[in-house]
Amino acid sequence: MRIKVDNREKKNDHILQYFNQVGLAKVDKKSVKNVKELDFAYIVNDLCSIGDYCNLDKPNVFIERKADWNEFAGNCGKNHQRFKRELERLDECGGKMFILVETKQPLQTWQNKRMKITADIMAKIIEAWKKKHNIEFIQCKKEDAGRIILDILKEV
Repeated sequence: MRIKVDNREKKNDHILQYFNQVGLAKVDKKSVKNVKELDFAYIVNDLCSIGDYCNLDKPNVFIERKADWNEFAGNCGKNHQRFKRELERLDECGGKMFILVETKQPLQTWQNKRMKITADIMAKIIEAWKKKHNIEFIQCKKEDAGRIILDILKEV
């Protein structure tokens, strides 16, 4: 399996270490910086980025990793237009996206005083996106993220 990692992906050492542990490939931050954004050049003519991880042998399945609900809240709020464009590209190519949130905290208990968005609003956004786009949300512990990413990319 050849996995492409978005070079804008931050704080993912735990995932790269897991990839190394299981012998997927020798991956480090230095080599990842040379990887271009995930692109869909294999299926469509124009370059566009979707997700943080994909299997180059099955380039229509993407994983978008979020460190926690706060990061996801940014996609519902100030970064909404950028994320909306990414979901539109996903629809155009007929792909599937898994949004992996690295927290076991239930969304219903999440609170953030810095943002105006609430857990209830985010839950409604998630349900609307799931109905409109081919996406699935998965929550996990940070230490399980690498394994889950590989499992998804192998199975789909």
